[in-house]
Amino acid sequence: MRVLVTGGAGYVGTKLVKQLILLDEVDRVIVYDNLSRGNYNLFIGEAIPNGDKVEFIQGDILDSRLLRKTLAGIDFVYHLAAKVTTPFNQYRPTFL
Repeated sequence: MRVLVTGGAGYVGTKLVKQLILLDEVDRVIVYDNLSRGNYNLFIGEAIPNGDKVEFIQGDILDSRLLRKTLAGIDFVYHLAAKVTTPFNQYRPTFL
């Protein structure tokens, strides 16, 4: 089985990838991330076991051509990519 993890270089994505590659039924894990948040958790710290099962693609989910190409042959997608903002925190920085 080939698995795609969008947003896979972040904290949650990294933990998921490390669990997925331990599964015998998973042949390949493709990590798709634009690295816009500066999350390099996938690349630092402890080594990834079975690292030969992991492929990294730097790309944005809004890049439909690259995403469509990446999705070819994928059996399952974990969609973790998101742009997280806190637009109102400057107006009410603490909760009462």
